Amino acid sequence: MPLLLAAALLLAAVDFAAFPPDEPLVAPAAKPIVTGPAAKFATQIREAAKQPADFNGHFKIARWGCGSNCLQWAVIDQQTGRVVMAPRTLNSCAPGGAKEAAQFPDWLDYRADSRLIVAYECEDPKNGLLYDTRRFYALQRGALVALRMERLKGELGAVS
Repeated sequence: MPLLLAAALLLAAVDFAAFPPDEPLVAPAAKPIVTGPAAKFATQIREAAKQPADFNGHFKIARWGCGSNCLQWAVIDQQTGRVVMAPRTLNSCAPGGAKEAAQFPDWLDYRADSRLIVAYECEDPKNGLLYDTRRFYALQRGALVALRMERLKGELGAVS
């Protein structure tokens, strides 16, 4: 199965509609509250918060690199300014080349019309895949709740 088709089939299996969003933002976006663990990443969070909501009605996903093949992220409530830091840093395994990397999903998959986030990462650099794991999170009552984890194998199209 071609890698592009395998990736498309994998992404199609995620049911974002099962996690309806909160209401959209109707007032100007609140400034993010960057205290606690978020303070260390204040610049990245503040810059992301300037952009329109792209998750769960009135939320913005902030993302920034933390080294080679590493991504950190947070969820910003643009209604209240509250920042929810990601439960874990994401790591990828280096692909064979940039052309191959374009055939895989992004680190994070989310929608403005859903509370679901799917995070892709790699836990075994020896497997030859860019990502071998995906984790499902839902924003519930202001917290990121881990729903489940799946191991990916083969061409990223087969879930174990």
